[in-house]
Amino acid sequence: MRSDKILCAELFKRCDTEKVGFINKAQFVKGIQAATKIATPLLEKLFLIMDTNRVGMADYSRFENLIKAMVPSCIPQPAVVEDSFSWQEQVIQKIKDWIASKQLSAEDAFRQFDQDFDGLITKDDMVKSLRAYIQIKPEEINAQRIERLFRLLSFFKSLAIQPSDFERLVNDANPYVTAATNRTSGNLKAAMGGSFALRSTNDWLFAAMQQIGLLISTKYAVIEDSFAEASGNTDKVDYDSFMRFIDKHDALKGFSLTTDLK
Repeated sequence: MRSDKILCAELFKRCDTEKVGFINKAQFVKGIQAATKIATPLLEKLFLIMDTNRVGMADYSRFENLIKAMVPSCIPQPAVVEDSFSWQEQVIQKIKDWIASKQLSAEDAFRQFDQDFDGLITKDDMVKSLRAYIQIKPEEINAQRIERLFRLLSFFKSLAIQPSDFERLVNDANPYVTAATNRTSGNLKAAMGGSFALRSTNDWLFAAMQQIGLLISTKYAVIEDSFAEASGNTDKVDYDSFMRFIDKHDALKGFSLTTDLK
C-alpha cells in the first residue's frame, strides 16, 4: 500500500461509509480491500491492533498509526484513561435537556437516536445522534468515551441501548432502589455512603455493581458460590481478593477504571 497512491485520510474516508469518524471491522476490511488486495483474516488481525479497548470501533488516529506503523514498537498503545466519568455524566444531562427542550416522550426520543430504525441504538447511532442533536464536537468523541457511556446507559450492559434504557433515562427511574429491600437495601445504602436514593440511575457506581451482579447471576448457580471463589473459601472478601475476582472474570469490562476510581 503506497502513500503516493492514496493518502491515509482518503483511505479512512473510504472505510468510514457512515461518515461518523469511527469504523468497525467490516468497514475496515471492505475499505482496504477496495484499495488493495489483502486477505480478510490478516485485515481482521490488523483491526484488533487498532481496537485496543475491544469496543469494536476505531477512530482516525488509531487507523493512521496502524497504517504508518512499520515495526511492532510503532503499534499504538491504549489511549489515556480519564480518572472520572464527568464527560459521560455531562453528555447524559445534555441528552435529557435536549429531550425536555423538544418535549419528546422517551419513546419518541429513542426513535430519534435510533438512526437506522432497527429498534436498538448502536454505538454508530449514538455517535451520529450526539453530533446531530446534542452538538458534541467530533474531537470530543472517541471509542473509549462511547463505550463508557454505554456502560452507564445500558441496564443490561449489552452492545446496544434498548427502549427501556431511554425510559429509565427520561424518568430517572432507579431500578436499583425499587428492587432493593430490607437487608439488601441497607447494604446498598451503606455502600453508597447513605445517600443511595439521591444518586442518578446512571451513576457509574450503580452501573458497575449492576454489571458485576449480571456476571454473578449468569455464571454461578447460587451467590454463595461466587463468594466462596472471591474469598478463597474464607469468611470474608478483602479488597485485594475482590479485585482479583473482578480481574479474573473481566467483570468491569468497558468501564476502563483507573486506580483512582478503583
